[in-house]
Amino acid sequence: MAKPEQARSGWRDSGELAKAKRGLPVFLTFCVVLGMVLPIFFGQVKRVMTPAGETIVHIQATRKGTAWSGRLAFRLNGAQQWTASMVPYEVIVRPGVYTLTVTGGGPPDARLVSVAPVGSQLGRAGETITFTAEFGAP
Repeated sequence: MAKPEQARSGWRDSGELAKAKRGLPVFLTFCVVLGMVLPIFFGQVKRVMTPAGETIVHIQATRKGTAWSGRLAFRLNGAQQWTASMVPYEVIVRPGVYTLTVTGGGPPDARLVSVAPVGSQLGRAGETITFTAEFGAP
């Protein structure tokens, strides 16, 4: 005959039930954090407006004139230094003059043609500046 506790819970071993109960909060926390981080990582969440006193720098890439996303290592130089390895990419920085240097990556079977605009851009408070790495045929 089944114990009253076993009939109520459906678990054969109360020790296993205790382990499952202890692991549940950890699992739920993991799911919540993952649900919050994945949309940001995949670019599904965007900032609505520029924070007061800051500049947004947007880095993108094109392949033969078409938007491209993927691995592209680059360095942003200027009032703040920043490095990253994915495009499209946005970073919030202090206002100032910025230049973009591509250090590797890009679409397969393509070569870097240029970074537009050539030279530096002045990022003013509350504005967005954009750099585009343009790739073409090898």
